[in-house]
Amino acid sequence: GAVVPLPAVRVLLMPPAAVGAGAQWSLNGGAWQNSGDVVTLPDTNNLTVDIGYRSLEGWAAPVNETLTISNGVTTTLTRYYTKSGKLTINLEPGSVTNTAGFSVDGGAFVPGGTTVSNLSPGVHDVEYAEVDGWARPESEEILIGEGEHVVIVLSYLINQGSLRVFIEPPAARAAGA
Repeated sequence: GAVVPLPAVRVLLMPPAAVGAGAQWSLNGGAWQNSGDVVTLPDTNNLTVDIGYRSLEGWAAPVNETLTISNGVTTTLTRYYTKSGKLTINLEPGSVTNTAGFSVDGGAFVPGGTTVSNLSPGVHDVEYAEVDGWARPESEEILIGEGEHVVIVLSYLINQGSLRVFIEPPAARAAGA
């Protein structure tokens, strides 16, 4: 019978700075490959492949993906790493800094003044911890640009007390008391 040429995958990773920092890809969970490497599949029956991208400090990797390739064809992909951003939120006043904190994208709460790194460019949800006796800042969405370090200063406000007075007897209220 005829020999069916084997399928192959080639991934080009960008930008060169990410490649220099160690950007790599893998096919079906196999060994890490360098940008431009060609991996030939061992058979022509399974043409659905998973491509994963290595995590790098300071960079957001491309999203892992599944694709269908063709026999006898080298499928070439170009994928981009983006420079990660950072977020620092300083919380005031000083009397709450030991108990106040914030959380990014539903993660663990960290103390005010902490820098959260390796944030992919885009919008991130930020929530603030509750502190007894203080009104916390409202949860918000913060936009982080590629390679950007956003620094924010926010304040907890002391909860104001209230007083409720009942004037009795009813005749005193009716007289304007």
